[in-house]
Order: sequence, then structure tokens, then C-alpha cells
Amino acid sequence: MHIVRDRSREMAIAPPTECGRHILYIDDDPVLVELFTYMLQRRGYRVSGHINAFTALQVLRADPAGFDLVIVDHEMPGIAGLQIVREVRAIRANLPIAVASGYITEELRLLARTAGACEVVYKPEAMKELYQMADRVLA
Repeated sequence: MHIVRDRSREMAIAPPTECGRHILYIDDDPVLVELFTYMLQRRGYRVSGHINAFTALQVLRADPAGFDLVIVDHEMPGIAGLQIVREVRAIRANLPIAVASGYITEELRLLARTAGACEVVYKPEAMKELYQMADRVLA
């Protein structure tokens, strides 16, 4: 798999933080998992990317204190993104969670907050939004 990088866009984003904070990224699209994992790692974050939500939840259950942020796709096969948010809340109530979606409505924002998410991120603009959100939530 080849990742095409647009250097002009990379320059517009703040430099890596080298913070070492650990992000659990869950999305059923393996290309997005690889891309976001790579880009967030370049930013200084440790990232555990998963395409299977059930596996990701097992990893979180095994080490709930080992993660600083969970980012989950809203549309997941087998389990809805908001259900994953509720599962994460049951595992560790104070863990920040963001929901990523290509279609954000006020209803989704409300449902995500009600489920326990602290952020909703628009996927087509996700890289810049993920950086900003991760920096804000993990500051």
C-alpha cells in the first residue's frame, strides 16, 4: 500500500509534539487505519489501530489505563460506533472518546455526547481535525 503525501498540507499543520500519548483508533477501513496511524505517529502519538471493534475493545479491557484517547468510526459493521462509545465508557469512564463520521448532524452530535463522546470529527477533513482534537483533548 502506498500513502501519497501532500507536503504543502503537511507544512500547514503544527510540528510533532513527541508526547507519547497513546491513542486507540478504530475504523473498519484498513486504509484509513493505516493512514491515520501513520499520520498520528508522525505527530508524536503512539497509536494502536484496529479494523475490528471487538478486538479493539479486548485490547482496551486488557489495559484500560494504557490509553489516553479513543477515536472510533461512527459506521462500524457488527457494532455501531455509539455502542462502542458506551462500551468504552463502561471500561473506563473518564477516557476521552471522539467519534469520526463523514456525515455529521446535530442529532449525531447530541447522540454522541449522550453516549459519552467528548468530540465529533468530520472524516473528510479528519487529519487536520484529528490533530487539533487530539492536541486539545490530550493537552
